[in-house]
Amino acid sequence: MRKVFLQLLIASTIGIRWINASDTEDIEDMDDVREKRDISKKKLFGEKGKGLFERYATVSIVIRDAVCYSAPSKSQFTVHLLALDFEDRFLSALRINGRNFTYDKSISSYTYRRKVLYKHRSGLGLLQCFHEGYVDCAPRADAVMIRFEAVPDDPWAIDHIDVQVYFQAGYAGKTWQIWHFEHSVLKPCNAWLDSRATYQFGPRNGLFIKHDYWYFPGPFERIRDWV
Repeated sequence: MRKVFLQLLIASTIGIRWINASDTEDIEDMDDVREKRDISKKKLFGEKGKGLFERYATVSIVIRDAVCYSAPSKSQFTVHLLALDFEDRFLSALRINGRNFTYDKSISSYTYRRKVLYKHRSGLGLLQCFHEGYVDCAPRADAVMIRFEAVPDDPWAIDHIDVQVYFQAGYAGKTWQIWHFEHSVLKPCNAWLDSRATYQFGPRNGLFIKHDYWYFPGPFERIRDWV
């Protein structure tokens, strides 16, 4: 090990002071420094960024009925929350079965709130995923797809969909982040889920599009964002 005579800046609780490296132990070589840095990174992100606290997010969804005659529905459905890039290309999705929603008559809405274990395609945990530059490390709802079964034959009129995602990020996962997404229907009483099909809400505000039942975007496919 070699000695290097230089000055090191050390922060202490009483201020900033300078010391001479010759008065300290031998300076570690760069391989040792890198090894310790990697160990510190693993403590922060977990082994391969897969610490348990990093991969959970709480997802809250409210699907509010339109204010028109016979708007509510008891038909079966599946919700897909879509994460898109800045050019509306599909990145990932979170699928939620309609059986996990609860209908609240007092607010005329289907509601869902649950902590989910979200696995990003990179295999990384939440913190490391963001660190690597991905934007869909936690569930997003840049657009929402509802696959409507129309069983029983009971049409549904939706006024708007609210989605909130809560997760911990920042140093050691101690900072709470809240993402909010809202998709309103421009003319809710004229835009019914009235047959077995997949219906798209967003990404533009007010956008409502009917697709074939089995429609789902492929990886990095740009989804339709026009009427």
